[in-house]
Amino acid sequence: MKLTETNEITNAEQDFVRALLEASIHAILLVEPMYENDVVNDFKIKATNAALTTHCGIQPAEVVDIPFSHIFPNFKKYGFFDLYITAFETKKQQRSQLYYKDEKLEGWFDFGVAPHGNILVINFGNITEHQNFQKELDLSANNLNTIINTTQSGIFLFAPVQDLNGNIVDFKFTTANPSFASYVGKKPENIVGDLATKWFPGYKENGLFDQYKDTYETGRSKRFDFHYDADGIDVWLDIMATKLDNEVLITFTDFTSVKKLQLQLEETIKELTRSNASLQDFAYIASHDLQEPLRKIHFFADRLKQRYKPIIGKEGEMIIERIEAASSRMGTLINDLLDYSQVSSLPSNTSIVNLQDLINEVLFDLEAILQEKNAQVKVEKMPVLKADPILLRQMFQNLIGNALKYQEPGARPIIHIKAGKLPGKQLSKHIKSGDQHKEFYLIEVIDNGVGFLQENAERIFQIFQRLHGRSEYPGTGVGLAIVQKVIENHNGYIWATSTPGNGSTFHVLLPAS
Repeated sequence: MKLTETNEITNAEQDFVRALLEASIHAILLVEPMYENDVVNDFKIKATNAALTTHCGIQPAEVVDIPFSHIFPNFKKYGFFDLYITAFETKKQQRSQLYYKDEKLEGWFDFGVAPHGNILVINFGNITEHQNFQKELDLSANNLNTIINTTQSGIFLFAPVQDLNGNIVDFKFTTANPSFASYVGKKPENIVGDLATKWFPGYKENGLFDQYKDTYETGRSKRFDFHYDADGIDVWLDIMATKLDNEVLITFTDFTSVKKLQLQLEETIKELTRSNASLQDFAYIASHDLQEPLRKIHFFADRLKQRYKPIIGKEGEMIIERIEAASSRMGTLINDLLDYSQVSSLPSNTSIVNLQDLINEVLFDLEAILQEKNAQVKVEKMPVLKADPILLRQMFQNLIGNALKYQEPGARPIIHIKAGKLPGKQLSKHIKSGDQHKEFYLIEVIDNGVGFLQENAERIFQIFQRLHGRSEYPGTGVGLAIVQKVIENHNGYIWATSTPGNGSTFHVLLPAS
């Protein structure tokens, strides 16, 4: 190592300095004061070591006998000069961490300044990297504290408390966040250091203490749901317990509101189950007990008409015919209600269904009315899907039957049935947002019937809703309600578009998987 020096420094000092410089990994400067009007206004560098290059990027030969302000022009601005003056005047060592910046140099420096006779020994190191790391560390710690203190989840650390035999008898809070402390109406600093039994005595009896103890003793992390119903607290918690060094870290989420909704939903499902059972009872009554009186009304009305026709005359015969027509309509209504009650439950007989075959079977059943009306039905290629074949058969019977029924007198019904596969994101207008990732089969039943006003498009699917008088088009107003129920039970969708006199299109969406 090369040392540049002047004759103003004694040989003994030179030997001391030379040994010191050679042994140090820090930059070391020997400086002497410079005066103006008997006042120190700068310091001259008398000697330095090669470590100056390491810490400042400056060669030692470039600084000897040069004023400090010429090498570090901003050293007064950033407090270095004041540090040197204090050490020089008080004859006491000074230590500080200072920031420096000029056109050639920028960083943090750890400085030590010691007086030695009429000179100062300056020992320093560039700690910029360490300082930046410490700033990042402090920032991370502050961010972590912010997260812990603002999160809605409860967080706390437990340290075990042991008896004389080494058995864990309790836990003591070492850390807690506001969300946890709020359960006892306190701030974190009010419970840290306290035993858990002071604030939550019930945890020793309800099994929670045993869970934490097991985690501490075995080191196994565990996550579990827990209903804490003690100490005036009634909450449902999702708890995570993890051993951390010699403590147990507990984090939990309060899902009480969700749990209460779940319990309410379970109770609603029970009520719905009971309601469905009552509906099934009604269906049984409708299909047996109510049908029998109607059959008797129809039977005796027919007997009256046949046996007493000469007596009752034309007027009496007309009255009996009205009785028969009314009982027939009542029977149809009962059958429709029975069908509606049967499709109100979820599909229970799902299987792979070929819609092409199913529609052909429906058309075969409707062959008589199709021939009577000279109807034309075009069916394009239909998909194969998983569904309840009985319910889908009922759906197509109603849709096709509807297209045959609502026609102008003497008009030839033309029905077109087609299908295609579409992603849910293209159907966002008609489906729930949660179904947009699914794929659907879009099945359309198009007719050339009388149509309806688009403002009535939702009303036609309501039970007992009719847009036309019974004298124009017979029916009970249940058919399309049944169609909608079938589709809902398959997690599908239906809507209709129409204009009066230009037919209607019923759009059916059924899940592709």
